[in-house]
Amino acid sequence: MIGKFLALLFISLAAGAPARAQIFPPPEGEISVTYDRFTDHRKITLYDLMLDEKQTDFDYLRLYITVGVEYRSGLNPEPPRFVVVMFSAWTPFRYHFNEESTLYAIIDGKRRSYGSAGLLNRQVINGKYVSQVGGRLAYGDFQEIIKAKKVEMRIGDVEFTLTEQTHDKLQSFAGMITP
Repeated sequence: MIGKFLALLFISLAAGAPARAQIFPPPEGEISVTYDRFTDHRKITLYDLMLDEKQTDFDYLRLYITVGVEYRSGLNPEPPRFVVVMFSAWTPFRYHFNEESTLYAIIDGKRRSYGSAGLLNRQVINGKYVSQVGGRLAYGDFQEIIKAKKVEMRIGDVEFTLTEQTHDKLQSFAGMITP
């Protein structure tokens, strides 16, 4: 009887281990595509693509981006006017974003400012403080970013460079937008 109890306890603990071990979203992000045949609208979202990780002695920050677009496709296609962009900062001790933050970029040596990203949410997830800022980015500006050879960006006080892997994932997302 005790042996069965211990076996069941071990199995239940082992089965829950992977869920508890994943403290952060996967760094490669996840793409979702949906289509509403009644309204002829397509929605494409790239969730939680890791942009950067910064570590100091006792603190760290992981910065993720979520981008989404909704547009009319099919018989009367219309290209999207904007892309919704959300930056999520994951930290162990405090919320990183406490107010709106300005998004800047240096794209192939040209300086750009994309305006303010408003504070969207602050919550604790898996014991980590997650704060999110975001807004709309003109579709033409998004295309400029994904077509560039080198992209350096800053949201608030966090600077990062798009890696080849991150850039490729954003290009894959953009390649799915077919009005």
